[in-house]
Amino acid sequence: MSTPAVIRPAILILGRSAAGLSDTASLRKPSPMPYVTSIERLGRKEGLQEGMQKGMQKGRKSGILEGRLEALRANIVEVLEARFDAVPGELKTKVNAIADEQELRRLLRKAVLVPSIKGFEQEM
Repeated sequence: MSTPAVIRPAILILGRSAAGLSDTASLRKPSPMPYVTSIERLGRKEGLQEGMQKGMQKGRKSGILEGRLEALRANIVEVLEARFDAVPGELKTKVNAIADEQELRRLLRKAVLVPSIKGFEQEM
């Protein structure tokens, strides 16, 4: 079966042969796109806002905790320096590695009470 001359230029412009015309039918099928109602859009928007707020609150809490830990670490080192003049770098590194607030509070009390820097190191 031969393609009429009038149709042939259109087929060539599209880059399709007469045999490949059946492939173009699949291109015309509408893709299944779910319909989203305005209520669903509003719900998604509110859910996104709520999620962002919870994330920001969690970030703030984490930042506040990290600030308290930093302050405790600095206070421990400062008390030791005030009492014993020099604090070994190794001891500062150990103190700065502690991430437990209760442990840092305990060490701050010990820094005030111990008779020597060696005594403090033994408390760690």
